[in-house]
Amino acid sequence: MGVSPMAANAPVFINPDRVFGRHIAVLGNTGSGKSCSVAGLIRWTLEEARNELPKDKKLNSRFIVLDPNGEYCDAFEGLANIRCFQVIFNDKSNSNAVISQLKVPSWMWNSYEWSSIAQASGKTQRPLLRKTLREIRYGGRLDENDSLIAPRRLITSILLTLRNFERQGINAIANWPGKNNLGEIFQSSKDSLASFLDKIDGEPKDKIKAIMASINSVLTKRPKSGNNYPAFNLTDIQEVVSAIEASQSIFGKLKSYQGPDEDSPVFFTNEDFLSHIERLSQENNAQQLMDFFMMRVRSILTDSRIASVIETKTKEEITLEGWLNQYIGSNEDDGTINIIDLSLLPSEILFVIVSVLSRVIFEAHQRYRRKTGKILPTTLVIEEAHNFIKRYDGDADEITANRLCSQSFEKIAKEGRKFGLGLLISSQRPSELSQTVLSQCNTFLLHRIVNDKDQEMVKKLVPDNLGSILNELPILPTKKAILLGWAAPIPVIVEMNTLEDKCCPRSKDPEFWDVWTGKEERDID
Repeated sequence: MGVSPMAANAPVFINPDRVFGRHIAVLGNTGSGKSCSVAGLIRWTLEEARNELPKDKKLNSRFIVLDPNGEYCDAFEGLANIRCFQVIFNDKSNSNAVISQLKVPSWMWNSYEWSSIAQASGKTQRPLLRKTLREIRYGGRLDENDSLIAPRRLITSILLTLRNFERQGINAIANWPGKNNLGEIFQSSKDSLASFLDKIDGEPKDKIKAIMASINSVLTKRPKSGNNYPAFNLTDIQEVVSAIEASQSIFGKLKSYQGPDEDSPVFFTNEDFLSHIERLSQENNAQQLMDFFMMRVRSILTDSRIASVIETKTKEEITLEGWLNQYIGSNEDDGTINIIDLSLLPSEILFVIVSVLSRVIFEAHQRYRRKTGKILPTTLVIEEAHNFIKRYDGDADEITANRLCSQSFEKIAKEGRKFGLGLLISSQRPSELSQTVLSQCNTFLLHRIVNDKDQEMVKKLVPDNLGSILNELPILPTKKAILLGWAAPIPVIVEMNTLEDKCCPRSKDPEFWDVWTGKEERDID
């Protein structure tokens, strides 16, 4: 990776298993050479892997680069199969790489990611959101074509409610307000069931009539006096429950829920989601509580800049398997470097997209090991990591996209090694990074760090006896760095190898003077 100026320019070698398998942090001020070091670590490793590769074998490496500044698309040409994903506004591009539209469909998001982007409150909005996601994943519009789906849901809901009263015991249904609540539930359940009698025929209709008759029998025995119901007993509840259980042969065994949960990556369209949550809001008389929520969700889902990334119109447009093959890599690839260019991604969804990407990649590696008993070595590279792995208040209840993003990377830092998923994080502000992630990095490549807080943070991560070498941090020239940790038995100052201009990320210092004085032409479009 370079030479050691303090040891007569002896070459410095590293073990890729130690660097990529146990997480590495590349830290330093802007302009200190971090991006070139990141690109170099990948390039030099893969070039050496090519040298050792048998002629009849394909390179089986996988790197996934989260690139918030659009620096890396041309940095790895000729190394492996390069894919670059970004928000595409037009067909023009000054990159040599093959550019594809970035797609992280909304149906891949889990309920927490939906809650964060919609800023859903905990009491009403979040439960309705979860219910919508469960039902829309279960079938969406197809549910409406099955005449038994709606009554099945209602009967299940009635059964669960009655079971809840049963668990509370006799005191809850013999006294106010419990007896009134139960009476109102009986009455509203009977009225709701009646609405299905004109829509279904045959035995299902007979079963609904039998349930209504059992409810009517209880209400006849306990007639309402003024505004209040008399005390109920557990026998009343059991009478209705028995009628519901007798309907299981027609409506199916009534459990709380069967099918995908709210977090399963099952296809649905954004239009179906919006119409379904609006309908549920009306059914639950929660329109006023859901107004702001609906306005925010609709504005996000209908924004053309965002829709290009999160919207899929048909199941065939992109499947989960197809997405994983593209963004992680398939057997046909001769090594993959997938660069996810986040530079043009709208800020409203930036952190949610990164959270979904990191979570799905991690879960895919978990399932790969479960299925095959082996791991799939992959390195997840995070540039400007202080943006995505921020410290957060662990006691706050609010679900924010920034917090979910940090938590996702914390999980990878703690558990990713077991599944072959390594982190390479690059940051200019280590003091802003999550301590959980930094503490799990076993190797550090430290470029120039001037800020006192950042220096103190770095010194906390290494043994006390290394303090003297870290005193060099504020004065390290560009290209020089301190390598220490698991990959370096002895801490060493390294002068990094020089990359050709075409292999460097697009992060060099701007040429202000040459542009101002006309030596470099710049047209304004």
